[in-house]
Amino acid sequence: MGSNFHTPWAASVTSFTAAAMNPALASLDQGLTYLKNVLVHCDGVITYNKTTGAISWSGTIRITFNTAAGLAVQNTIAAGSITLADAEFFYVDLSETDAAAVTASKAAVTTGAASNFIAFNRLVLAYRNSGSDNVYPVHLHPQLNDPAKLVQSLTCADNVTIDWSKGWTADITLDRATTTFAFSGATDGARLVLRIKQYAGPGAVAFGAEVRAGTELSSPPDLTATADLTDILGYIYNGTATKYDFVSMIKGF
Repeated sequence: MGSNFHTPWAASVTSFTAAAMNPALASLDQGLTYLKNVLVHCDGVITYNKTTGAISWSGTIRITFNTAAGLAVQNTIAAGSITLADAEFFYVDLSETDAAAVTASKAAVTTGAASNFIAFNRLVLAYRNSGSDNVYPVHLHPQLNDPAKLVQSLTCADNVTIDWSKGWTADITLDRATTTFAFSGATDGARLVLRIKQYAGPGAVAFGAEVRAGTELSSPPDLTATADLTDILGYIYNGTATKYDFVSMIKGF
C-alpha cells in the first residue's frame, strides 16, 4: 500500500507501540471514513445545460459524512452554479466543522500526472465527459433533473427571460398589454412548450431575434383574446442555427 492515506512508518521503527503506530493508523482511518457512505442531497432543483456546461442548483446542497472520530457532520454549498469545460470535475474540500459552508470548485483531470482529486477530504461531485459533453454524477447521488420533465412557472413582466435548461415546459399568466420573451438555455433538438394564459386585457406577446417562424406560422402569434383561456406554443431549438423554431400552436384551452 502507498502512503496516500497514512503516515509512513520510519525505517527505524521496529516495535509495535502505540506511539509508533497511532499516527499512521489515525491518518489511514481519516482517509477511509471521510468517503464512507457520504450522503449528498439538495434543497432545490439540480439542472445541467449541455450547451454551456453549467451545473446549477436552486437550493442548498447538503453533504453529510463521517469524521475519523466517528461523528456525522454536515457541510453545505449555497445555491449557485458552476460551469465545467471538457474533462473538468466539480468538487468541494470537506470540513470537519459541522454546518460549515464549503466552496464549489472545479479542476481539470490530467492522466499520467499527479492526481488532483486524491486528497482524503476532496469530494468529487460530478465530471464532464470530454467526448459527449455529458455530465456524470460521482458523489452527487441525486439524479440530475431532466429538463424535459420539469415545468417552470414564470412571473409576468414587461420582459421575461426563459432559461429552458430549468424546464422544457413553461407556464405564464399575462397581466399586461405586451410581454416580450427572450429564450436561452436549450440544447439542440429540445422540444419546448410555452403555455400562455390570457387575462381580460387582452395581452399580446413579442419575442427576441432568437425566435423564428416558417411560412405556415407567424411570430409573434395572435393569442386567444378571451380571459382565462390558454394557448399552447411549441418550439424546437436548432443548435446549428442558434434559433428557436416556432413549430406549433393550439389555442383556447
